[in-house]
Amino acid sequence: MKNGQSWLRAGFISVVLAAGGLLGSCATPTGVTATAEEVLAGEVHTARFVIAEGERIVVEEDVHIIAEEDVVIHGELLGRNGATITITGSSIAIHGTVRAGDGESRDGVLESGQDGGNVILNAPYIDLASSTLAAGGGGNAGPAGNGGNGGSILLNDVISVQNAGAQLRGGSPGRGGAGINGHGEAARHGGDGGDGGGMQVRRAGQE
Repeated sequence: MKNGQSWLRAGFISVVLAAGGLLGSCATPTGVTATAEEVLAGEVHTARFVIAEGERIVVEEDVHIIAEEDVVIHGELLGRNGATITITGSSIAIHGTVRAGDGESRDGVLESGQDGGNVILNAPYIDLASSTLAAGGGGNAGPAGNGGNGGSILLNDVISVQNAGAQLRGGSPGRGGAGINGHGEAARHGGDGGDGGGMQVRRAGQE
């Protein structure tokens, strides 16, 4: 997948943060609207995390949103470049879309496709009614390379999950590259396709 113009410039995002909370590395007081120039990356600590209906946040790399209280997503939280999206809170309600980043495809000889990102939700109470959760697809390989693995959806420390009308999709596998001559025996046979992603629910107290 080629990098296009960043989606981060498409409008504004509203993130409800506690006073002194962090948006990336930027301190943002409660109720202030953060512009789309600010990027979510790394660990983001906050009291509450809210994406309103009609709003979109795009992340370019792995992000872990850690809320002391609840997480509510009515809009879109979208990853690029194989980004994994991890959300931790006392409860998580998603009635919009959370989609991890697709792995980038490669063009070079023997280059393997990038793995797709995971969607990881850590909370005892998770409401996914009418949501769309999608892990990232694996990137396609260059000639004789291996396809990237599709990402997975992981729900951890769960007591209760509501998923009526939810669409949950593991990441599709990337295609292996065709065989070529002049780069050794293995290259002549071509690369392997990646593994498709899945979904796992780990209940609270489960080893």
